[in-house]
Amino acid sequence: MYLKKLYHTNKWWFAIITLFVIVQLAMDIRHDIALSPVYHYGMYSEIITPKTKYTVPVIKVNGNVLRTQDFTPAQWDKISYTVELFHNQQKWNSLQWNTDIKRLLHLQDSSKYINKISNTDFNVWYKGYLENVLQKKIDSVSVEFVDYTFNGSTFTKIPG
Repeated sequence: MYLKKLYHTNKWWFAIITLFVIVQLAMDIRHDIALSPVYHYGMYSEIITPKTKYTVPVIKVNGNVLRTQDFTPAQWDKISYTVELFHNQQKWNSLQWNTDIKRLLHLQDSSKYINKISNTDFNVWYKGYLENVLQKKIDSVSVEFVDYTFNGSTFTKIPG
């Protein structure tokens, strides 16, 4: 056994490795923080299952829907991820203010804690951003979020 040989060869290294193993086991049992993802078994031991509902942004430029297959993955990330971040940030801001900040700090003024960018302001900025990314003049931009269900093999659009 490796630890037995190590104990007889070098007691300091034996102590360090034994302590490391004990700490890692304790963190795995407690589902605590990870010192290193390489050694933290709990980070790799759970099966990731697909969600049953997905919300996808549908982006129209000059009346035409932008299609994922027309762009490289990096280009599509620039186009769609920005919209998703803004959409999620709006929900997250409100949630954080209502569930944590207001309750814990007993504040009434949310102006310093919530992003005040409106959808109109974002759309004006996003139009200029898309012109830069797509390298063409854009007259109109619209973004709609569409919900899909996933049954394990196919996506189905949720009407509405």
